[in-house]
Amino acid sequence: MQKSIEKQMAISIMKKAEIENEREQRRMERQAQLDGIRQKYGRFLKSLVTTLISLEEFSLLISFPEIPRCTNTKSRRATAFKKFH
Repeated sequence: MQKSIEKQMAISIMKKAEIENEREQRRMERQAQLDGIRQKYGRFLKSLVTTLISLEEFSLLISFPEIPRCTNTKSRRATAFKKFH
């Protein structure tokens, strides 16, 4: 009786370990896919974001030319927000 319970517990522990290993393997595969995507598209996305930020700054200058030009984008946005809200 005791050996049967120990055997069932051992089987249960082995199944849990197997399931955990499968989960870890899938997680590692997903991470590898994400790393590949980041490597492939990272430079493009970085330049796209930089362009969008530049366009936003340009549109702020056109929309609110009386706002003093700040070197810090966050300061400029804060100034625009304070001035018009």
